[in-house]
Amino acid sequence: GNWTRKGNRVYFWCSRWPGKQLAIAAVQGKLLSARVYPNGKPLSFEQTENRLLIKGLPEQCPDQVARVGVVEMEFSRPPQQYFNMGPVLPDFTPVDMSDVNISEPVLNWLASRVQPKPEGGVAEAPLVQTSDGLGWTRVKGDHDGFVNVHDIAGESDGLIYFSTSLTVKKQGTYKWHVGHDGGVRVFVDGKPVLCEPVTRNPAMSGRSNVTLELTPGRHDVMIAMDTATGRGWGIFLHLEATGSLVAKKDKKAVFPVFGGPA
Repeated sequence: GNWTRKGNRVYFWCSRWPGKQLAIAAVQGKLLSARVYPNGKPLSFEQTENRLLIKGLPEQCPDQVARVGVVEMEFSRPPQQYFNMGPVLPDFTPVDMSDVNISEPVLNWLASRVQPKPEGGVAEAPLVQTSDGLGWTRVKGDHDGFVNVHDIAGESDGLIYFSTSLTVKKQGTYKWHVGHDGGVRVFVDGKPVLCEPVTRNPAMSGRSNVTLELTPGRHDVMIAMDTATGRGWGIFLHLEATGSLVAKKDKKAVFPVFGGPA
């Protein structure tokens, strides 16, 4: 079959009707509900890490003319399906960014022009400042938080720097979820805190992680990303509350305020 999507709702256009059960492999994203489109009753389903099984379908395809039945599914976030020579998962299991203890993505950034890459690659990316004349422009992430700068980088091979800042209300420890495809080196308050130099496509949120304790006040963030001759498209950034910062029964999780570029 084929997929179409609008927001968190997807439509599976099933061209080979399976009978009463539909099994789909390698789907990442929590399924909330399913039905036969357009007016079917809710269907039961089972979901594991590697497999989605939708039950209670009609024995015969509901469309007796085109023989294509449509199953509507609502997910907690836009789902993705990963295949590589068969129904296998990617090199890591994507984090469910809909968790109440994970912040909304950072959307507002400054991005530099492509800069020369050190001989040692992004692992040796130097710290830069927004006061440096690097041709900074304002960029914004999409609804998932992905900051796409391929129109800036094109097929070039170098580094793009992303700059933003955040203000911490309450001291505590946060797990940083950095999504990327080009390799990255992350600086917080001028200090390197994370480096993942390997380029892997596609870009997925939460690919790399680091846990940091943050004190109250402003903190500056700078991320260097390898454009990798066009294979580096962009980044995501979410913060996860831990310890005393997590959501309680009557309180929401405590997150920093993302104040835009530094």
